[in-house]
Amino acid sequence: MHNNMMEFEKDIREMFEIINEEVDEVYRNISLNGIYFRKSNSNGMSGKYVFFNDKGYYLDTVGDRGGFYEQKYFKTFEELSFDLCWDFCSVISTKYASKNRVRGQDWRRIMFAKRVQLLAKVDEQFGRAGQEKINEILQENPYDDVLLGDILK
Repeated sequence: MHNNMMEFEKDIREMFEIINEEVDEVYRNISLNGIYFRKSNSNGMSGKYVFFNDKGYYLDTVGDRGGFYEQKYFKTFEELSFDLCWDFCSVISTKYASKNRVRGQDWRRIMFAKRVQLLAKVDEQFGRAGQEKINEILQENPYDDVLLGDILK
């Protein structure tokens, strides 16, 4: 558990710096704009609010029109960190895949590979957990090189 919010915020910022170091300027889309290090309320500005107390770590997402879009609880800082990294690596890897598509190949192959690569740079366990999560996605929705690989015209 963190001792104070400054220490907590510092650890989150370091994680984002690692991701930013790994991507070219073109794909760099990570900033902490819209992430607030305090408890949220349903009337607050839209964005992600991360905070902790003696019970655990929290991530609240407040929508554009106010109100909670999503509220998550995590027992450990690592669980919260993985969730934040998963979301932000998703943005970068989707952007990367859209610019690097290969005709005849499901574009998610490139996207998922990039996401795992970025997650692993932050923490090897994040890379493994990301791969497991992707495997679960692919169980339900397998790669389809015919349908999704022919989007390019």
